[in-house]
Amino acid sequence: MNKEYFIGSRLSWLLGGAVRRTLVLGTLVLCGCGSEKDPEEPLMLRMAHVYDVTAPTHAYGADLISERIRQKTDDLDVTVYPSGQLGTEAELLEQLVAGELDIAISGPAFLGMWHPPIGVLDAAFATRDLDHMLEVARSKEMAPEWEALRNKYDVRVLDTWAYGSRHLTSNVPIR
Repeated sequence: MNKEYFIGSRLSWLLGGAVRRTLVLGTLVLCGCGSEKDPEEPLMLRMAHVYDVTAPTHAYGADLISERIRQKTDDLDVTVYPSGQLGTEAELLEQLVAGELDIAISGPAFLGMWHPPIGVLDAAFATRDLDHMLEVARSKEMAPEWEALRNKYDVRVLDTWAYGSRHLTSNVPIR
């Protein structure tokens, strides 16, 4: 079974295409399982992240996806484990690679521990704005890096999520 990995997406993606993409994910997982589960029982997927339940990542991301899937389908259910209940970001990725977790939300710095070129996406101020960051993450230049991660660890990144603005402070002028 393919492990699926979220670094998420912006709110418009979540409100628009997340359910369609996640349902496709569920179909792919279901097709690859070959399990002997009761057809009346929904396929249960486990999603985990380290963010508080009041954070946008949970409230407008993981929780919203789980809720919409519940509303739209009878044969797929996503249980969300927020607030680091299943471990740190690094531990969640280890569980994902080991097949103990189906979906994780984490940052590119942690993915960079598994495939270093992806870590560049965590560089503060490397892009002009949110749209530029998404353009870079979804670019043909990054596609081989995502594919390498998938080929080596069977981890598929579905999309990119922005957590918010970065801030840089200093006691001396920055030029």
